[in-house]
Amino acid sequence: MEKQEMSQKIIEILEAETRCGFEMYACLKSDEGLVCTKFNLEDKKGKSFKDFIREKIANCIYEKYLPDTVELKQVDDIHDNTNTLFEIIQSDIYKPFEFIDHIRDNSFSDDDKPQLQGFLFRFNVNNRNKLWTYQQIYPVTIPQKKNGVYVFFKDDVYKEFTNELLRIDYRVDLIILDESIITSNIKLLQSKFGFEIFIRKESQKAIRLIEEMDVIEDLSKIIEFEGADSLTNAKKLMKIKNSPVLKMRKKDLLNKLRTMPRFANKVKIENGKIQIKSKKAVLELLKVLNDDYLKSELTNADYESSNKKLEKK
Repeated sequence: MEKQEMSQKIIEILEAETRCGFEMYACLKSDEGLVCTKFNLEDKKGKSFKDFIREKIANCIYEKYLPDTVELKQVDDIHDNTNTLFEIIQSDIYKPFEFIDHIRDNSFSDDDKPQLQGFLFRFNVNNRNKLWTYQQIYPVTIPQKKNGVYVFFKDDVYKEFTNELLRIDYRVDLIILDESIITSNIKLLQSKFGFEIFIRKESQKAIRLIEEMDVIEDLSKIIEFEGADSLTNAKKLMKIKNSPVLKMRKKDLLNKLRTMPRFANKVKIENGKIQIKSKKAVLELLKVLNDDYLKSELTNADYESSNKKLEKK
């Protein structure tokens, strides 16, 4: 979706004429995978603790997702090291938050703390118009009494605090809007929500598209490049998946690569096929397939850029 559409949907929920509902949930690890259970907040009449948390989380959404300076990009661009928000549309291939559609009847208790992975906050105007936010927990979230004693000040002295503690941060790590996960924290998706599976499948899809072009003599170096333990290479391959270069006719592409000076020492063509015999050759090919080349109309200078935006006419 476009940034404007995302912002509009968020505002329609948070600023609805009928005050939107708000609930908090715990995300728990279980033998069946992740599960969602109610997290009961004090909700007295007037300004309750639940209202306080609602306001803090809503403010985090406004500050992180709605400023004009924030960009929203599709998942294909995730190899770029920026603070941009990325949209991952959940599908049969990758749907890590499917479990929020099946909330357990029981509520979170202290016995569940060892299984706690994160907190979920749901804003909703009706059953179909929902905005979820997720907050990953860290060791500081669950203070361990074995590491020390907690005290509080009362009647001019410090006393031991014997109740169990949890910490709710003023932080939003990602939002779930319709079927889209929107976040700048890709590392969280990789470490906690199996995002590597999605990246691998999409990068392998890109290899199949390259194969269908029938312009590469031998794909083995590209396959080897994608299979590296680090996801960096797979992310680079994933980015080319929707490139217009992949839609070019084989004859037209090869002709341009042969005749344009900028490709003379970068792409080797023999017997009507591009030769890929090293990692460097793979990287040069990816620049070609991603169309990472720009020409200044002012100076006629040639540039390489993986970050570009098609100008709207």
